[in-house]
Amino acid sequence: MVISFIGHSDIYGDFELESRLSRAINDLFLSCAEPIEFYCGGYGAFDRLCEHCLIELRKKYARQYKIYLISPYADIAHCKNLSAEAKNFDGIIYPGIEKTPLKYAILQRNKWMIDSSDIVVAYIKKTWGGAYKTYKYAASKHKKIILL
Repeated sequence: MVISFIGHSDIYGDFELESRLSRAINDLFLSCAEPIEFYCGGYGAFDRLCEHCLIELRKKYARQYKIYLISPYADIAHCKNLSAEAKNFDGIIYPGIEKTPLKYAILQRNKWMIDSSDIVVAYIKKTWGGAYKTYKYAASKHKKIILL
């Protein structure tokens, strides 16, 4: 089972988001008997909150699951920067989008995450931007979406 997260880079003013996200992750974790992989984008406040909630989940349960950082860039300089941030992840996955122009790499990475996912947990408050485009893409692919 692969579960991906999509959301806006800013989450200011939503004081109950962490509890909603934690509850959604916990419910998914408890309802799934098969191995789980969580895919995180690693950019912005929502991604950091997802990482935090997943680390907290590890403290509660002995059952293991994997957390992967999905990187839109494969260059050495970017990977060196990620190594410090990746300490809480079980690995970094690069989706093989090297022919994509850099300015579209995050959008292509997001599409790859959706295509690879069984379930998408989404924090969408705006009808524009990359998170919204990714949400619409997930809906067009008929993915199970949990809206926070």
